[in-house]
Amino acid sequence: MVTGDRWYGAIGIGSDPAQPGNVGVIPVDIRRNGDDVVKTASPDIILPGETVTYTLAVQPNLTPADLAYTITDTIPAGFSYVPNSAVASSGSLGVTGATITWTVDMPVPIFTYVVTNSDNDPACTTGFGGYVNLQNSSIFPQASISGDTVASTAFSSGNPVNFYGSDNTGVFFTDDGFAGFNVSANWSTVPSPWINQDLPDPVAPNNLIAMFWKDM
Repeated sequence: MVTGDRWYGAIGIGSDPAQPGNVGVIPVDIRRNGDDVVKTASPDIILPGETVTYTLAVQPNLTPADLAYTITDTIPAGFSYVPNSAVASSGSLGVTGATITWTVDMPVPIFTYVVTNSDNDPACTTGFGGYVNLQNSSIFPQASISGDTVASTAFSSGNPVNFYGSDNTGVFFTDDGFAGFNVSANWSTVPSPWINQDLPDPVAPNNLIAMFWKDM
């Protein structure tokens, strides 16, 4: 992996080989952040007898867990340590001969969120008059939509919905946690639509928006 790469996967847990994933599915999200420890030197070029300053920097913690670092750095051959010159902005520092050891904790940063709404912030709006009232567009609750393994269609007319470069007329929504297009190909012919699979896959369903793909 290189900096910026992100790999997605899942681990399925089943009660037996014939029922993979019936206990649960654990998502796996691996991100390759930039190098979290960086060493620099200043100046780049020195003459015998001059001093060079090395800086070790630990980048901000971007993970969901607290991190603890123990960094050991050895002064290059031909150089000597200037007594009492090593300092640390935080953590503990030790110098033994030509070896410097720095121990520092990097907890998960605490973020502060500012919540706003259209009552106190005029910029918080849809752009055409506040919240969307679906009933004004003749979209009403339908008590008849219920049951297990059910797909309901909507937007069968009007402007097409563009999904990854493809225009689609009509959307279907399911009780199995996903929406999609072309209900006849991606729903009607699928024997077990609640079972997760790779996408794309030669076997339907495909072309999905799978938010919570599970049997609900």
